[in-house]
Order: sequence, then structure tokens, then C-alpha cells
Amino acid sequence: MLSINAAFNQRWLAWEVVATKYVLEGYSITDNSASSMFQVFDLRKVLVTYYVKSIVYYAVQSSKLEDWLMTDTIVDAVQSTLDKNYADVDPVFNMNVDEDYDFRASGVSRNSFCNVYYDWIRYCIGRKEKSIECGRDSVLVSLCFALSLLGRRALGAAAHNSYSSVDFFLYGLHALFKGDFRITSVRDEWVFVDMELLRKVVAPGVRMALKLHQDHFTSPDEYDDPQILYNAISLHEKNLVISHEGDPAWRNAVLSNKRSLLALRHVVDDGSDEYKIIMLNKRYLSFRVIKVNRECVRGLWAGQQQELVYLRNRNPERGSIQNAKQALRNLINSSCDQPIGYPIYVSPLTTSYADTNDQLCSVVGGSVSFGVIKSAVLQFFRRMRRRCRESCSSGGFAARDDGVCIGQDGAYSAVHCAAPSVNNLQSCGNNMSNSQSGDSSQMSGGGSVSRGSMLVNRGSMMSTGSSLGKPSTSTLASVAAGRLSETTSLRDLVRDCGREAGGGGSTPAITMTSFSVGNGNRNGHHRSSSSNVGSRRRHKEKESAVPQRVRIIDPSQVYDTINLGRRIDVQWPNESMQQKGGKNHWQDWVPDRGMEGLVVHRWVPCHRDPGRRSHVDRTIVLVKIEDKYVPIAESGVQDLGAEV
Repeated sequence: MLSINAAFNQRWLAWEVVATKYVLEGYSITDNSASSMFQVFDLRKVLVTYYVKSIVYYAVQSSKLEDWLMTDTIVDAVQSTLDKNYADVDPVFNMNVDEDYDFRASGVSRNSFCNVYYDWIRYCIGRKEKSIECGRDSVLVSLCFALSLLGRRALGAAAHNSYSSVDFFLYGLHALFKGDFRITSVRDEWVFVDMELLRKVVAPGVRMALKLHQDHFTSPDEYDDPQILYNAISLHEKNLVISHEGDPAWRNAVLSNKRSLLALRHVVDDGSDEYKIIMLNKRYLSFRVIKVNRECVRGLWAGQQQELVYLRNRNPERGSIQNAKQALRNLINSSCDQPIGYPIYVSPLTTSYADTNDQLCSVVGGSVSFGVIKSAVLQFFRRMRRRCRESCSSGGFAARDDGVCIGQDGAYSAVHCAAPSVNNLQSCGNNMSNSQSGDSSQMSGGGSVSRGSMLVNRGSMMSTGSSLGKPSTSTLASVAAGRLSETTSLRDLVRDCGREAGGGGSTPAITMTSFSVGNGNRNGHHRSSSSNVGSRRRHKEKESAVPQRVRIIDPSQVYDTINLGRRIDVQWPNESMQQKGGKNHWQDWVPDRGMEGLVVHRWVPCHRDPGRRSHVDRTIVLVKIEDKYVPIAESGVQDLGAEV
């Protein structure tokens, strides 16, 4: 047991060591400066020598060697090198870096090449299963000689034909290491006969030369023996991955846990170029696990956020984060997400802080879990059920089992649908007559009607009984929704309602409960129910009359996008008219002034029938012109009379 003081100090430590030895299998990274390795000409000569030997190795080991030796274009190209006095005097060859440089010819001759590399060619042919003629005057030696000239000329071209500067030399070496070969000499264009000569011989040759140059520092004279050199190249080819870090082969090698990897890295820092040789070796690494205090981390991160985000400090060496090693300030600050820190690994955006960003969650949907999937499915079915109810109600009521019909909006919050009887009818008539005379009266459901006009919205009342569920419901609602007039008897109104409902026998009674009516000037708001019924009858007669012929006088009033089936659009008489009633069907055809057609349908504002109800505050007529249907406002057409 710790003392209270010791426990308190332990609790408020900035960090504490949890495990002193935590072993993991990973890569040990070593980087060496390439500038120091190639600063001296002799070290560059070693690299070029291994470069030529690697080209010979890959050329001899290639499965297409016999095909290359039998290709007429390649044989004709290397035939000129058979001359014993042949020498390539390209200025790119230098006595400081080329082991086979001939001082007498001021270039690289065939004799000097054979003096240096002929033993290596013979040894590689001897290790090959199938023997091939390899005399000094053979085509094989000529091919190896031509490939060595091509490879060194490509290195010189990438280095801007300058071996004197180490920077140019490293630039050209890095270009070839990436696979950027540029054939600039006419004498090397024969290689385009088969590009495998570049991909399978020259490119791996320059990469293997870099590894052999690395091994040269540990054992300088070991690779003078052809057998040791051959075995080393074979072993490296099998166990080592040598490629550029941007090559997909590098990523695949890391993911497949290859034992060793080698790369040449180009680092640009403050305008200066630096080249590093990166070596990755897989081994078991020992770590210490440290637990950091939460408040310590939050405090350090908050300080960096204030300095970078709010104070706009752009100095890369900010805040002296290298100091106070006992607080692990450098490690903690660098582990923060960008742009505050610069961690070694940054998780993708979809798994980092996706749930905390509302905008990202609205686009990608946030994290995926069983709870989220369950809530999404339930929300989908609730929305589908709600939309189905809305589409089935058509802006009217949703009936309940207790006999109460609830409307979506209106002055009446509830309407009780009583069974039809004469007493209820008389009670309804008496109560409504009393409200007309101006005296506050008690209605059959206990509701009161105030003095003034009775303001009722569309779809606020519904009749049940013998006519419940029939089309007469909307008729009764529209009649009751009309503004009452002082000169019309309420008994006549109810009688008209019963006649409109088509009850035949008994007249359905209307009993209203729990509603309130606003006050107003009844002289200005009351309307005769007989006028309302008469206008409906005239409207029906007009619709059933002979089709009218109209002429378009204002094409700007055409509604060419109300056939898309949206909730805000009108309901069409049939699907065929809907498909042909918009610009998505008209294509290049446009309604123009002076076009004539027949009116086949009409949408009226606030119509009781959803199929004839306009979605705007104007009447829209559907005009048939040829095989197209044009919805246009009634004010945008000229009536030409009935079609005879």
C-alpha cells in the first residue's frame, strides 16, 4: 500500500512507465547519406563497376537471351563492335569512374572491356544450365558490351553528362533508380526492339549495384571473387526488395512482411537536395509502454492549438517542444492530429474523428453499427407509414375507432360523427339557427359558438353513418365549410347536405364537439349555401359540356414541370397524359403563341377532388396540341368557343 502522499503524487504524474519491455515485430529503419558515400571518385567507380557486372548478370540469366542473340536487328546493331579497334569515344565516359577506360583510344574499347569483365561473363555463362558460345568475338560478348555502353550512357544523360559533381551524379542515379531511362544516342536505339532489355536487364542492374556498393563498405575485397559476387547477387535477388518508395512493389513488400527492403530517397528541405539510402530490416523491436496523464496531454495540445491556430505562428521550431524531455512534450505534441502535430501514422478521415463532424456525418452517414442500422430501418418504415397515411387521407381526416375524426388543420379540432337520426338533425338545425341569430347557445356536444361568422377551413368536418367512407364525405365537408348567410335557412342547408350525400332514406346528423369559432363581421363573411351549391352544379355542368378550343396567348404561363410526380405537383387524370405533359417529353418542341388545342382537363384552386385541385392560386387548363399535353394557366389562353 502506498501512502496518501505517494498515491497523490502518482496520480498527478505527467507520465508513468507501464511496461519496460514490450517486444513487437517490426522494421528497423536505417538511413545513410548518399552524398558522403559518393563524394570520392573511387567510390563512384566502384558503383559503375558493379553496375556493369549486374547488367551482365541479368542479361545472361534472362530467359530471352537466345531470342536476343538471334534477332537480326540486335545482331546488326552490335556487329560494329566486333572490330578489334572499335572504341566508343562518347564524352560521357570518364577515366575517373570507368574501370575499362582506354587511355589510348580516349574512350571505352572492346579490348579494355574484355580485359575487365570477360572473366565475369564466362563465370555467369558457366553457372547457366544451357551453355552458350562466349568467346571474345562472340555475339554474346558484343551484346554485353553494347548493354554496358547503353547503361552508362543513360546514367550520364540523366546526370546531365557530368560526373564531376556529386550532386549531378546522385540526380542521375536517382532517376535511373526510379526507372526513368532516356535514350539520347542514336547508337542505343536498337534497344527499342525489345523493351525487356531496359525493364529486365538495365533497370534491375542499377538497383542491384546500389546494394553491392553498400556491401562494399563492410568487405571491400570480398566481391573480387566471381563466385562470391554471383552468390551475393542471387541471394539479394531472392531475399531483398530494391525499389523506389513510390513504386507499388514497395508497398506490397511492406504489407507482405518482406525481410529486407532498400530504397534511394530524395529529400528536398529548404531548397537543398539530399539523397539518403533507406534500409529496412525486419526484426523484433523492444519498446517501453508509457501511460500519459490525460490532463497533461490536453494541456499540451491546447497550448499548441493556441500558438498555431490563433496566434498564427508559422515557425517550424515552435514552442521549444524539444525541451523538458521528462514531460515527453515532443512526443505528445507530435502525436496530435494534423495540422497541430505530425504523427508517423494518421488514420483515414472515415475512421479518425468522423462521428464528431456533423457535416461529414450528413454526407457519409457516420459510423456503421448494428444500432445505427436498426434505427435507420425503423425510421424508414415509420416514414413510409406516415407518407402512406398522408397519401391515403388526401388532405382530409384520419378516422379513429372511437368515432372521432381528426382533421389536419382547420378551426374545428375534433368532429364527432353521430349516427343519423331525426332528433340529431333537428338539434343540429336548432343549434345552428341559434348561432345565426347571435345568441350563444349550447350545442349537442357541449361546444359553444360565439357571435359572428363561422369560419371553417376546408376538410374540417366529416359525416359518417350511412355515407361514411363514400365520396359524399368531401361534399358534406365542403358544404359545411362554406360561409353561412343570414338569408338562408339552416334547415335548408342540412337538407341540401343530405341530398348531396345521396343518403336516400335518412339525413345524416352532424354533431360537433370541442371547437371554437372566431368572431368577425358576419355580414362580410357569410355566404349563401344555395349559391355555393349552385356554383358547384354549374361547375359540374361546365366540366361535362362540349370540349372548348383555346389559343395560347402567353407562353410564359406554361407549367412544363408539374408532371414529375412530386408531392407538390397536381394529380393527373391518367399516366399517359402525365408522361406527355412536360418538357421531358416535348424535347425540342416548345409551346408558342398562337398554337390552338382542346381543353381536356382543368385544375381549380381549393377543389374538393384532389384530381381536380390546383397546386397554385390560379386555374390551370390542360390543352391537347397534336399528341402533346400542355398545362397552362387559364389567363394565358384565349377561349375560341366550343369545339363542334
